[in-house]
Amino acid sequence: MKLPAEIIELIAGHLPNDEQYKCLTLSKAWFESVHRAMYKVIHIKNRHQFRRFFQIIPNKGHLVRQLFLANSESANKKVVGITSLELDQLATYCPYMEILEFDQKVWNYTKMPSTAATRWHDMRRLPAWTMDTMPSLPHMNCAKLTQLSLQGQLVSTLFDQQQQQQQQSFALIRLLSNIPHLQHLCLNSKQNKSHVIRVSLQDMESMHTAAPHLTHLELSGSFKLAMDYTSSSDVLDCMQHITPATRMRRLKLKATIPPQWIYYMARKYPHLHELDLEVLDATMTAFHHTTTYKKSASSSSSSHSHLLQPTIPSAKEIQSLFPMLLQCCPRLRKMQIDSATGKMYMTEAFFDTLATHTHLKEIKMKHSTYNLVSRDQFFDLLAARGKHVVTGLGTEVMGTDMHIAAIVDPLSRFTQLTELVLCCGHPYFDCDIRVVLSGCQQLLDLTIRSAHLMLSDLNEESQPIKQQHHPLASLHLSTVSFSAHVFGYLGQTCRAMKQLSFYECDQRDDAANQIHIHMPHNDFDLVLMNGIRLDSRQQQSTTAPSDGTMPTMAARVTARRHPRSRD
Repeated sequence: MKLPAEIIELIAGHLPNDEQYKCLTLSKAWFESVHRAMYKVIHIKNRHQFRRFFQIIPNKGHLVRQLFLANSESANKKVVGITSLELDQLATYCPYMEILEFDQKVWNYTKMPSTAATRWHDMRRLPAWTMDTMPSLPHMNCAKLTQLSLQGQLVSTLFDQQQQQQQQSFALIRLLSNIPHLQHLCLNSKQNKSHVIRVSLQDMESMHTAAPHLTHLELSGSFKLAMDYTSSSDVLDCMQHITPATRMRRLKLKATIPPQWIYYMARKYPHLHELDLEVLDATMTAFHHTTTYKKSASSSSSSHSHLLQPTIPSAKEIQSLFPMLLQCCPRLRKMQIDSATGKMYMTEAFFDTLATHTHLKEIKMKHSTYNLVSRDQFFDLLAARGKHVVTGLGTEVMGTDMHIAAIVDPLSRFTQLTELVLCCGHPYFDCDIRVVLSGCQQLLDLTIRSAHLMLSDLNEESQPIKQQHHPLASLHLSTVSFSAHVFGYLGQTCRAMKQLSFYECDQRDDAANQIHIHMPHNDFDLVLMNGIRLDSRQQQSTTAPSDGTMPTMAARVTARRHPRSRD
């Protein structure tokens, strides 16, 4: 059957690289179509590939639509840089580029040439803009730009200009107004020094007015959302004047967020699919404004000044906010929230409403080193009412826990748990990996901190594995001591594991003279070792050289070898 060239090109675009090469030999028509498809999306993993790529773009660059350079979030953690001259050459030879992605840190030593900005008429996405690259943005043809990311001091500057220009639209609004088809907006104001950006209700409304097609919005960093509050009735009256943004599907906020902003989210985003909240200071004191005084016009300040007492919603009202949010957002599918904020809003009333919600089937409790779900009433509430929806959780061993089973038993109630951070308190607390995996059988991502990773029955490790393979895909160990035979067990049980990382870890085998990780069945994408050594007791028995340096311990990792993919 003879297919049109466009159909062949679409088919080839969904095939892996090796299958595309096979299709080149089918016929002349297939060769031409597949050949075009192979150059549409390019992934560069290292500078050697990048140099080879530049050798072919004078002839093939017009076929390139998307170019991705390896960044710090890629599997191999390598960053491929690009110079200003190379950017200019890309614009010359790849004029139809739609997506260009590279690590944001690259902007520290390169900039976007103004000539390059004017040549890319079809560009839809670029790396996050900074103060250094911002001068090039006005030269960009933004007619087709659908994603915009701004970061660092640039974000602060745009909002500072707003405060200085109250009577006219500030720089950010003017910028957004010039990007008519913008769908994704990310503002990351994180900086090295402490800085607060106050965002009012009017500011948020102005951003949505300037970018009416937004589907994804992210505000992260030093933002402090501000909204005056006197009573729930006044806020609800104010919300009646808010026009819903029905195109919005994903909202991510990492900021100081007063409770009354939940009213705004419920009103503004009725068709929301994903909500990601991380309140930087979830304590109620963070939401009190500085006490202000108001002077009567007809009397002196000394006798008639009166205190304006700021207020916040009552505890009872706060407990009603998330149930209201679920009712107003019937299409909500996924929620991510930090544990402190979850403890404030996720009450019995929330789970009562959740029981009748049609789409929300995934709740992830976001975790950090100091933001775990403690084993208290909130943990018990999650285990009892959220056991079928909680997919991510970070928790810790209590001082009274004598065995790892004491924490795994309640964790086993979570039937959809795929991501777990387990902090055991100190690197000599015995954490039987078999008990953890048996209790949490859906885990894909496991992080263990401050524990002794071990197997309670060494004889079972050498026996044929009778249980089904565990789906665990990544294991991250931090400040963990371990025994080498643990990885023999993991190599048999977790054959789907693709990532393994160590941070400040010790191997506790007195007779060993090398670190041994034997997992021949695994096909790893990443093995990261940042501080790994033999136990100090073993090192003490090793004689140090006369020059004062310690001997280097060998680390041997055995994994399945596979053919290298073509560049």
